[in-house]
Amino acid sequence: MVNGTCGRGCCGDLDVRCYCEPNCPQKNSMAQFNVCPMKLSTLAFICENEEGLSESYITIRELCDLLTNSLDGLELSLREAGLVFDLIRSHANDSDSEEEEEEETETACGRGCSIEDDDRVENQCSPCNPDRNTIQQFNCCPMKHYNLRDLCMNTDLLLSTWDLNIDELREGLIVDFPGLQLTDEEARVLHDEIHPDGFVEEDSDSDSEAPPPEPEPLSDTRPLINEEWRRNNRERWKELMETPEHCPVCLESEDVIWDGKLNYGEPTKCTHWFCHDCFGHIQGMTDDRRRRCPMCKDPW
Repeated sequence: MVNGTCGRGCCGDLDVRCYCEPNCPQKNSMAQFNVCPMKLSTLAFICENEEGLSESYITIRELCDLLTNSLDGLELSLREAGLVFDLIRSHANDSDSEEEEEEETETACGRGCSIEDDDRVENQCSPCNPDRNTIQQFNCCPMKHYNLRDLCMNTDLLLSTWDLNIDELREGLIVDFPGLQLTDEEARVLHDEIHPDGFVEEDSDSDSEAPPPEPEPLSDTRPLINEEWRRNNRERWKELMETPEHCPVCLESEDVIWDGKLNYGEPTKCTHWFCHDCFGHIQGMTDDRRRRCPMCKDPW
C-alpha cells in the first residue's frame, strides 16, 4: 500500500480492469480493500448483484451489520454504510427510470394524486395499502408528506411521536414501512410539523417558571362489553356491530374484511373497527406501548 491507499492504482471511477475486491485474496488483501478508493462503489455493486446480500436489509445499520458479517475483515463505519445505502438507492432509481415507458402521467406516482383534490383523499397513495399502490409509487406521490404526517399524528403505528427525535422518527417510519425512502431533510420537516413547539431533548436550564400541572384525566365511563352486557343491551350491541365507511388507519373502503376486539368475545371497552390487515399488524407488535387501539388507546 502506498500513501494510505490500496497501492494498486484504483481510481474513483468503476474501472473493471483494475479494482480491489473484498473476496479475492489472489488479487488484493482485505487491508488493501479497506482503503481502496473504490471500496464503497464495489460494496454497492455487490449488494445489488449477489444473492444473499440483495434486499436483505431495511436500515443503514442492518446493511452495515450484513456486510461486516458476510465479508471477513471488512472495516465499515455507519457513515460509510450510509453512503453505500445511498448509492444502492440511486442506482435503483436510475434503473427504474430507464425501464419506465415514456408516457405522461398526471402526477409522479401515476395515480393522479394531488394535494389540491380533496375529494380523492381516501384514495390517494398510502404506505400501508399494497393493494392500492406500491411503496415505490408512495415514495414519489405528491401526498407522501401529508400522508406520513397524518399517520404520525393520528395513529399509534409508531411509538409516541412526541418522544422521538428526528433520527428516531425516520428510523421508525422506515422500519414500519419497508421500502420507504425518507431523506434527512424530509424527516426534519415532518418532525417540525409534528412538534410545532419544538422538540426539547434535555431539561432546560432556564429560570422560567415550570408549566402548570396537567389536569387529572377524566374517569373512564365506558362500559365493559362482556357476555352479560351484550345480553342486557341487545340494541346497543347491534349498533356497535355496524362497521365504519373506511378503515381509520389505511382508509381502505372496498372489499374490507373488518376486524376488532368486538370480534373475539373477550371483555373489552374498545369498540373500534379496522381492516383485517391493519388490526393484525398492530396486534402483532411486540412492544406493549404500540400494541393498542389507535383511536381509544386501549391496550390489545
